[in-house]
Amino acid sequence: MATRDVSQSGALVRSPVSFPSGTLLILECPNLCSEGCPAIRLLARVVRSTRGVTDKPSFTGLGLHWVRAYAGTEESLRDFLVDKLEFEADEIGPIARAPSGDAVFDFPAVLPDTTRRPKPAPADGVSLYQDSRGRLLSMQKGRLRLESPVVYSVQNMHYRGTLVALGPEGLAVVAQGALPFLHGKVIVRYPLDTGPTAPRVILFCETEMVLKPFGKEPGLFAASILGMDEMDSPGVFRMHLRRLGNRYPRW
Repeated sequence: MATRDVSQSGALVRSPVSFPSGTLLILECPNLCSEGCPAIRLLARVVRSTRGVTDKPSFTGLGLHWVRAYAGTEESLRDFLVDKLEFEADEIGPIARAPSGDAVFDFPAVLPDTTRRPKPAPADGVSLYQDSRGRLLSMQKGRLRLESPVVYSVQNMHYRGTLVALGPEGLAVVAQGALPFLHGKVIVRYPLDTGPTAPRVILFCETEMVLKPFGKEPGLFAASILGMDEMDSPGVFRMHLRRLGNRYPRW
């Protein structure tokens, strides 16, 4: 089992064995530890299992959500959480002990929003929102400018949104539900055509910028595309982008 991407909430891994959603796995991760320290053990729950999202079709892409971390000492566990998963020290709190004597950390069911800090109210909230929206959309330069309904998934919950920018490396979505965390994982189900039987591509993404809603203005997020499931039709996504390039303008 090879780790492809790791964050505070979980990881995308490549496995020769498929596991159904809800399966609990224990992973030993020596490559995520400091030199000379014993391997950190991570209890993880499978939230997504999809064949064909990696560059080796014989492997399965597993989306994992961290449940608990174990280490031989409290110091090594805290170092792992801060250095490798980029938790703030004050977010960790007290470290528990397992009956075996291992130090234990239980991951929060919903990660704290580390961008949420007390700030003075801006003189013009609308202008601040519009400036942030302009920066988010400027990141989409060169990508297709379109409006297409999609379904996106955050923490295994599904929401509707509108795709407003799309390219081979990234996208932007106007959200109608909960927003993903910054640098968090999000899955976007994108229909390649209209109609109930239209083929879909599943895009596995990581957010680059998140803009919260303000008043009646909607929330948005921009994300890079880490991988995809093309439903047994390799290359169909890039072919679809080439067709759209003749119909839609670009940012």
